[in-house]
Amino acid sequence: MFGYAPYAAIGLPPLFALLLEVAYAGSGRRHPARPRLYAAHLLFGAHTHAFLFAVTTALALVHFGFLRAVPLAVASLKAVYAGSWAGAVLRAGAIALCYSILFGVAVSALVVAAILLR
Repeated sequence: MFGYAPYAAIGLPPLFALLLEVAYAGSGRRHPARPRLYAAHLLFGAHTHAFLFAVTTALALVHFGFLRAVPLAVASLKAVYAGSWAGAVLRAGAIALCYSILFGVAVSALVVAAILLR
């Protein structure tokens, strides 16, 4: 399973960028500073993943490090996409829920691949 994990780590950020694009779709008046192109969402998603991987690594060393990172991740959504704090928190929650499902599917696929390709 660990042999195929890098493929999931490379495959999930584009899906995360798609979730960002869907979450912030709509008129430009509500979120005038939001990125318009998928590539900009992908760049932000790659930076977010790098940050969360670093925090997860730190979590192995210091307890509750991830809980301190959650407000920073929401603040980064607010900084990049503008809008209200309530909107950023709601969108972050919706994105986190959808991404958790995608992550679960990816991990399940890794387990199945590890079993079938032994």
